Amino acid sequence: MQPDDHRRLSQTVAVRIDAHRRVEAWQAELIDEILRVPGVSLAFIAAQNCQEGPAHLSIQDRLAFGIDQVLFGIDEGAAIGWTQFCARQNLRLLTAEACEADRLAGVSACAVDVLIDLATPARTLEHSMPGPINETWTYNFLRDAMGCEGFGMKAAASPGGVFFIDLIRQGDRRVLATGTCGAKVSAVRNLRQARRVATALTTRELASRSLRIDASSSSLTDSRAKDPAHTDALVHLINVGRWGTKKLASAASAPIALSTGKMKPEFRLVKASGTPLTFDPARTAETGTYGNYFLADPFLHAKDGKLTLFCEVYDYRLGRGYIGAADMSTGQPGEIVPVLDDPVHYSFPYVYEHDGETYMMPETASRNRIEVWRCIDFPVRWELVSTALDGQMPVDSAICWYEGRWWLFTSLARTHLGEHSTELYLFEADGPLLENLRPHVRNPIVIDARFARNGGRIFQEGGKLYRPSQSNRYGIYGYGLNIMEIAVLNPDQYTERPVRFFEGAHHIDSADGTVILDARQSVQTLKEGDVEERALT
Repeated sequence: MQPDDHRRLSQTVAVRIDAHRRVEAWQAELIDEILRVPGVSLAFIAAQNCQEGPAHLSIQDRLAFGIDQVLFGIDEGAAIGWTQFCARQNLRLLTAEACEADRLAGVSACAVDVLIDLATPARTLEHSMPGPINETWTYNFLRDAMGCEGFGMKAAASPGGVFFIDLIRQGDRRVLATGTCGAKVSAVRNLRQARRVATALTTRELASRSLRIDASSSSLTDSRAKDPAHTDALVHLINVGRWGTKKLASAASAPIALSTGKMKPEFRLVKASGTPLTFDPARTAETGTYGNYFLADPFLHAKDGKLTLFCEVYDYRLGRGYIGAADMSTGQPGEIVPVLDDPVHYSFPYVYEHDGETYMMPETASRNRIEVWRCIDFPVRWELVSTALDGQMPVDSAICWYEGRWWLFTSLARTHLGEHSTELYLFEADGPLLENLRPHVRNPIVIDARFARNGGRIFQEGGKLYRPSQSNRYGIYGYGLNIMEIAVLNPDQYTERPVRFFEGAHHIDSADGTVILDARQSVQTLKEGDVEERALT
């Protein structure tokens, strides 16, 4: 299911690179995804000679980044030269010599709508292009005064626990689109996030222009915290050291905790009365007991006069989660019974009804797909009836029926190295079994670690549609939970805004006047925080 081709506007794109550098993994991914955008043709890759400018990092900064790279760098594939890459992809590599040869041979000029400039921050020694360039795009991390390495280190110290990636139009310096990443302690990991978000911003902008729609998404009305003007190598190394020491201590103590049954749970379940819009976070009560496991991603399902809890049961001894169910009719969960317990990781058991059938859509990213299961003996026996997005890595997927259409919300990562919490994708489905999916024209509809990843069931209240979402800041998974009001949801548009925020919560659901959440174990009392406003456009 794809948008109608007659709506598309053809666009010619070119990419400018540094002739003296090899192909980086993210550049290859960017070019590959540009080639997949309908209506877009890649005319050539312009290899230009870039002269290094003055050193942008001190010796101390370079040492700090080098240590960071040793600790957090992951082999993302051997880099190859641009000549070899273009030959493999059947792309034209345009050098200064080739450009001059074309001019002498009278080859007709090639007009380019968008030139994407990947040349590094130094000074580019221009050579003439074979035709006019309408616009040139680049990214703020490529133009940072301290280079990519300095950008990554500054991102680690960003106020507010997030940093911003801008797609910039050179010339007037207009920001065409912005994505927001959760800051990690590692500069290398921050750069990896920045590059992935740059790819998403670029392909979304190109796809939206191809369909002649406004690509701008909800803009941030809160003022950006000012990024640090410089890095502090010593502070960066201290922070990395603290992180590493904490990880080592946790790994060393785990065997003892497991053997004594006192493993500290990462999350715990709490309940309250009301709805996600009305409950009082100060009046929650902990529910359940824990040993060498924790409970997370709780969903409630009312059926046949009973209230049933479905949740992830993460067993530290197995190193994976399975789906458990328990009777919640008394207000406290009874015995938790395994209902999906294959030797893969299961979580986020999204349970829903349609035409008298009960379905479950658990997270099965470890199998590189979404799975839909149908209940044949509630709540313990289920059969697999369909799969979707095979070959991808979808997490925390949610489905809803709204104004005569089925909609699937999910977060995707391209590889196991990817970040699952920054981008939200939307698909129109042909039914509850997800047999055919049509990508939304503005995918990813959210590029923001503060709002993107689903945090529970999509629900309606008071005639409005709401989506719980996770807020992942400071490199903390489960930092907070938002309730987003979906203002516009149709095949061409999507807008939402936050209406509630809870610090320390990770997931929420409700049924029959009962609200259930999971909270980080380190948070003793849930606290409602200020909503970070995002305006509708």
